[in-house]
Amino acid sequence: QSFNTNFRVILEERSTNKEYYREEEITFIVERLMVILKYLADNKIYHLNITDENLILMENGALKLNGCYENFFDTSTGDISFYSNIKPREIMYFSPELKEAYKSQSTNIQNFDPHKSDIFSVGMLALQMIYLGLDENDVGTRKSLEDLLKQLKKQLPNFCPILVKMLAWEPSQRESAKEIITLLQTCIREKPPEALGLYKTKRLREKTTKKGLSKSEA
Repeated sequence: QSFNTNFRVILEERSTNKEYYREEEITFIVERLMVILKYLADNKIYHLNITDENLILMENGALKLNGCYENFFDTSTGDISFYSNIKPREIMYFSPELKEAYKSQSTNIQNFDPHKSDIFSVGMLALQMIYLGLDENDVGTRKSLEDLLKQLKKQLPNFCPILVKMLAWEPSQRESAKEIITLLQTCIREKPPEALGLYKTKRLREKTTKKGLSKSEA
């Protein structure tokens, strides 16, 4: 049986053990997610429910996004439908425009850009990787989000300017996945050689090793 786990488990493990991600690790994971988003957008597919629970780490170190089409946007009509079992913590990952539509129970969003909404969600995931334990109260307003980003300028000098573009409150100010990939490639000095070791905590690596992977892989 393959060993797969959602990213929420990994983040909770890291938070418990105070295992904070390095800037190089964060940029590497975000770059992989941007490649996925670019592929989806090129095929006119939009996720609209990117959360830590819907991001799956496969046993070979690859990333997989579950939950596509749970929230569905019709590009021809502008109509949007939300699935019925959205958890309160999932709303934190919604872009401001998607969150507003959900809370107002709107079925139509004028001038909605679903790709830019997905970009914001990946930005929120990156923010979770940085702080390990954010909730809606920490990022629910424009001011609270911008305050968090200001604190990162010295901590993540290379990645922070890119994250600001991903988490811009106004969709028109967010970059596309293609543009972010280009920016990230100048930011990533070297890709971590062991993908599994990058994402997993020590306990999860030990579990993976017991599943049959060699120590060099884990």
